[in-house]
This record gives sequence, structure tokens and C-alpha cells, in this order.
Amino acid sequence: MVLKLQPSRFPNDETRVIYAALFMDQIAFEWKQPYINAIGTAHEEDPIATDFSQFNADTRYGDSKIIEMKQGNRTTSDYTTEFKRYAGRLTNFNEDALLWAYNNNINAQIQDELIIQSD
Repeated sequence: MVLKLQPSRFPNDETRVIYAALFMDQIAFEWKQPYINAIGTAHEEDPIATDFSQFNADTRYGDSKIIEMKQGNRTTSDYTTEFKRYAGRLTNFNEDALLWAYNNNINAQIQDELIIQSD
């Protein structure tokens, strides 16, 4: 509401992103913090940090993202980091649902290793 009522306080999307992030709870903020920290640096590549509409959409659609994302050619570490970013703020997923989403979308070889280790 403040963004609409006092637009002069927020001259660009970066200031809107930072302002909105101030009101996030701890888990949600931790998920966005790497993007916010990148603002104004050479590493500022992700539009989540600089485009308020992307920031807002990313916050809203994390649940579908976590179901659709695949490990692909990424390392398990990179996949897990991105998965945790999205999973950390989801309130409508219990632990079993998160485990299903993680295991369902990780590469088959890693799935097999996880099954062997759990025995």
C-alpha cells in the first residue's frame, strides 16, 4: 500500500524490492537475501533483485516452481540450494511433500544413491 500511496519514495524497482524485503519473515528474507545483496554489484544478474514485478511473481509462484524444477545438468549442490530457497518459504507443503518434490526432480542416479543410503 505504501508503494502505491507514496510512489516518490520509491523511484525505481530496486528501492521497491528492498522496501518489500524489509517486511518478509526470516525464512522468506533468507531466500531473497542473496538477490538483495547483489543489488548495485557486478553480480546483479537476476531480475528478482531489480524488477519489482519479478520479485513479486517469484514470491507468489514458489510452490509451482518447486514442483516443476529439475536438476538437469546442475550439480546436486546447486539444485539443492535453489530447492531450499523455494522450499524455505512454502507454508502449504509439509515435509513429506517437500521430500517428494525434491526426490522426484533430482537426477535418477542421485535418487538411486539416496535410496541406498536410506537403507
